Amino acid sequence: MVISDFSGGITDNIKLGKENQAERLDNFLISDEGGLLKRPGSRVIDNTNFWIPNNKALRYLIEEGDKFALSARHIYNIGSPITELKGPTNNQAFDVGLEINKFSHTLWQNHILFSNNAYAKPVKVYKDAVGVWQVRTAGLPRIDISAVIATPSAGAGANSYLYAFCYFYQYNVGSVVYEDFGGVEYVTVTSNGALSGANTVDFTILPVLANGTTLNYDTTTLKIYIYRTEDGGTASYKVGDVTNATTTFTDNMTDADLLAELSLYAEGGVLDNDEPPLAKYVAVVEGTGYYANIKEAGEEKGFRLRLSKTGDIDSCPEDSYKDFDSDITGLSYIRTFPIVFAKDKCWRVEGVYADDGSGTVVKTLISSTIGCESNNSIIQLDAGLVFASNQGFAYTDGYRAFLISDSFLKTYQSLIKDGKGESIVSAYDKVNGLVYWACASGTENDTLFVLDEKKGIRGESCFTTWSNPSIFFPTALLVDSSGDLIRGDKYGIIYKHDWLYRNDTRPEFTGVMPVDWSNKHIPYDYISTELFAGTKEAKKYGGKIMVRIKNISDVSVLVSSANNGYKNFSTMPEIRRRDGIIWGGRYIPWGTPGFEWLNTEDIEEIRYFPAGGNVRFYTKQVRISPAWTEIEKSDDRCTATVDDTATPMRVTLDTPADYDWNTDIKGYWIYFEDDDYVQGYEVTVREDGDNILMATPVAPPSGGSKKWRVMGYAKNELIEIPSYSIYTAVLGNKFKPYNTEDSGGNV
Repeated sequence: MVISDFSGGITDNIKLGKENQAERLDNFLISDEGGLLKRPGSRVIDNTNFWIPNNKALRYLIEEGDKFALSARHIYNIGSPITELKGPTNNQAFDVGLEINKFSHTLWQNHILFSNNAYAKPVKVYKDAVGVWQVRTAGLPRIDISAVIATPSAGAGANSYLYAFCYFYQYNVGSVVYEDFGGVEYVTVTSNGALSGANTVDFTILPVLANGTTLNYDTTTLKIYIYRTEDGGTASYKVGDVTNATTTFTDNMTDADLLAELSLYAEGGVLDNDEPPLAKYVAVVEGTGYYANIKEAGEEKGFRLRLSKTGDIDSCPEDSYKDFDSDITGLSYIRTFPIVFAKDKCWRVEGVYADDGSGTVVKTLISSTIGCESNNSIIQLDAGLVFASNQGFAYTDGYRAFLISDSFLKTYQSLIKDGKGESIVSAYDKVNGLVYWACASGTENDTLFVLDEKKGIRGESCFTTWSNPSIFFPTALLVDSSGDLIRGDKYGIIYKHDWLYRNDTRPEFTGVMPVDWSNKHIPYDYISTELFAGTKEAKKYGGKIMVRIKNISDVSVLVSSANNGYKNFSTMPEIRRRDGIIWGGRYIPWGTPGFEWLNTEDIEEIRYFPAGGNVRFYTKQVRISPAWTEIEKSDDRCTATVDDTATPMRVTLDTPADYDWNTDIKGYWIYFEDDDYVQGYEVTVREDGDNILMATPVAPPSGGSKKWRVMGYAKNELIEIPSYSIYTAVLGNKFKPYNTEDSGGNV
């Protein structure tokens, strides 16, 4: 029996699963040929600039020209150094937000529009005319003219004018000029005669917009635009403007001159440019901004979708909205139409409102049973969306929706129970067709579920997982423009995954910089389904297994097996190879026999199943995982002296001129000849090439010079397993025939 295709992915159906499926595929990808390939390792993104300044959990990562990391009220530019984007008066980007809050973003004409689920005011980020990133509160507020006083000059007559006031802001994105107008407020003024040079209307106590400690309007550049009608007229024209800090204005423009000025934008039934609502989710589709799950006048309206004017994404008339049956939990789009999600439903939205409020927006139900757990789980593929739904990972093309994780629905439910689904985040590797979802197998995100899109989008799609206990806590994900997976974690640290790395960096919080952090091996783990080995009707005899491994690095692989659904896995001797020489490998004296440079012949080794019940089976499970193995020993180096007076204990090589301790020895365990290498001691510090420190044990070794042995799960191994073969023979009928005593009667 040969297993050479693992593309069925993980499954909960262990007993009846397919041969190409597995109970566990942790820390593997599926190669193009269908084999097992250990995932790439990770290091911090930069040895100096790797940690956001507030040391809080990263909740969002994006790349739009530069990389940005979001946490609480902050937006950070991930560069050298990491800098925080702040507004014109040095306020943080968002007016409200905590470490637990999630983010949403969308793009429009070199703007990045952000929102969060704390109902912060949406903000827009862009590069100005000189290439500097700016952050601004999106849109403009409606002007408050309740305190304004209008005083006509003395004279004869009774001319009637309607004045209009609104905020105006002009800014550059690169070389392109954009203009924002706020909502309009009106006041009627009766003057003493027609306005002219001597006959005026004086306005005092004009409002001054201030940012306080939370907002990010450009209050120094912002203006108040003032419009009025001609005497008795209805059309408004600009009569002047003042900068935000100016509180007075005098109008003496004649009606004849007025008619040549700029018209008010809100003419002819055009709706006001109301500021964007407080919204959990944002998207821009075909130039229209969509704001979902909103808060208006202090009232949460989770069911509402607000629309902007087309071509003006942060001008949102209050009456341009569409309500849904349930609170909205996700928002995205497919090609030209938005997709709106509730917890257990999803809709396609078609149509927009014109600037005057005309037009129709129609919602069409896609599914009445499949919804979305997390807005940040939604990924746009070429022809549809994949997302974490209320039932499993799912797909929609805008017309239908179906589950793509039918093979592990029970496991999936454990990922979303107790509200954990809201913390699922995602990223998409378009080149390699990999979708990553960070989920919580426990109480916090600690596992990536990886969809291999190239293996097909179907009910039982190909999924594997990534993890690494105690150091792997992905709270934000990004696949950057170089194709590398960027991972932010609960400590605010930013990592990069790359095929150049074969381990995961272990973070340290004692002031040690990442260049001195230790590595941890990647604990890959394959457990097959219960294999019938050709027939379901009979017991089999299987004495041995042959595992085929690509010869691309050192190999330390443990193979074990279990029979008939029992999880008492029996191990076999490790598959250990050290006869290939590659760049970056361990030191081997020139001329040592038995070694070959770049030997690429596959490793094919046979292991015999342990006797005592493991060779006869009805079904068999195979497990492939790292072996606890010897890393180095004194016979290949030199003896070492234990200083039992030091705390922690120091171990010093006896001939340091000839040998150094392994450069990545931290995290391995050292054993000594005193007790025949039974008690191990963890290496906690490599002080230099001569000295290491080890954890002070309850029963420490004696001092003095002695032989030693370093053990552990080997680091720096690249594992690719194209196949394995189980050698079997049919023994006979597995099933027990009926006897009368089975019914409790006399024999």
